Amino acid sequence: MLGISPTLGSATSPPKRVLWKWSLAVSGLILLFLAWQCGSALREVRTLANAAVREFHEKLNQSRYEEIYREADEGFSRPGKHDQLVKFLEVVPCGSVMQVSRI
Repeated sequence: MLGISPTLGSATSPPKRVLWKWSLAVSGLILLFLAWQCGSALREVRTLANAAVREFHEKLNQSRYEEIYREADEGFSRPGKHDQLVKFLEVVPCGSVMQVSRI
């Protein structure tokens, strides 16, 4: 043997430490935060939707069909749909919607 150490000529780095527990914890916290954000948004949207449904039923019960048509979505308020929508709303019994309930 020549007496040369096998590690003499090569630069070896210390083994990398994998922080899988920390990675898992941080990933879990991020997922928890995203779930909380989605839940908050769904609650806010539900509140806005309930208010819009209440307002629609109020207008329907008061026979304010023209106002409903003006505020309707583009699919309902296309040209030529006015008479069809108003006729449909007129056959819905007024005062039939008293309370809005969630599904």
